[in-house]
Amino acid sequence: MMDSRQKKLVLSVINNKPIHEGKVSDEDFLAEFPSGCDNVSEFVTKLLIESCVSMDAQCVELSLYVGFHFGFSGADELILDKLLVCDFHYRHDEIVRALVLIGASTDETVDALSKCALTEFDYLSDDRDDGIYTL
Repeated sequence: MMDSRQKKLVLSVINNKPIHEGKVSDEDFLAEFPSGCDNVSEFVTKLLIESCVSMDAQCVELSLYVGFHFGFSGADELILDKLLVCDFHYRHDEIVRALVLIGASTDETVDALSKCALTEFDYLSDDRDDGIYTL
């Protein structure tokens, strides 16, 4: 689970090109964010898993930021499928986008997409009432 310093660090690496005030380079981010991982791909997967296990909506959001910044891999498909059907966060549309980026096409992904599409998440209730419900 990310502590407050790590959360700030994630926000400081997003949109960091060119480097400007308040931003850190990718290299500095990876050096300052202890992960115990051998590579960035493994790091992204670890963040996604930790955010799911901790059921922390903000960590899901920040983990997705890191994934979109550094890139997702096929190894992320399973945890993205799991996050797609969880109701403790509000980032289902971004998870679908991540699955598209990695070309996810397993039966598990199809099932997760179907389940997500049929789920009435509470945070979308106002949109359903207005007739603008889309995921």
